[in-house]
Amino acid sequence: QLSHPRIPKYLEYCSIDSAAGTQFLLIQEYIEGKTLKQLIEEGWRGTEADVLDIFIDLLDILVYLHSLRPPVIHRDVNPKNIIISPNLHVAPTVNDVYLVDFGAVQERIRTTVLAGTTVVGTYGYVPFEQFSGQAVPASDYYALGATLLFMLTHRHPWEFQTDEMKPQFEP
Repeated sequence: QLSHPRIPKYLEYCSIDSAAGTQFLLIQEYIEGKTLKQLIEEGWRGTEADVLDIFIDLLDILVYLHSLRPPVIHRDVNPKNIIISPNLHVAPTVNDVYLVDFGAVQERIRTTVLAGTTVVGTYGYVPFEQFSGQAVPASDYYALGATLLFMLTHRHPWEFQTDEMKPQFEP
């Protein structure tokens, strides 16, 4: 039921039972582009305006998700789950930003339905409360902040020295 221009549309849902357990599959609209992680690994260095545009677009997506009742918490906002797609329908060309891979949401559904527990998310981008299964909307904003840090420094949060589990970086 998600309906946001920067979240790929869901086309189909199914589950597959195997010896390894039940897998839930979400089939989504295909988005042409590259992940933010790929772009940065290829040497992309956005201007302050570029970085701010991406951040604001992601913030808009999260505000939408968290305003739903019940709120949808992505649980794995990180550079691998952000697609930057050139919009060739406007001139000059601008980049559209998409949030993908709601696998952590489906993992939460699976563990809730099957009464199991698991920690989902990408190391360095997951806030402390999520390790204990207490993800809240603020958890996604923490991950967005960690993603912003990656965009600005080209270093993952786990590459920084930490003080009380908080990355230490130069202003």
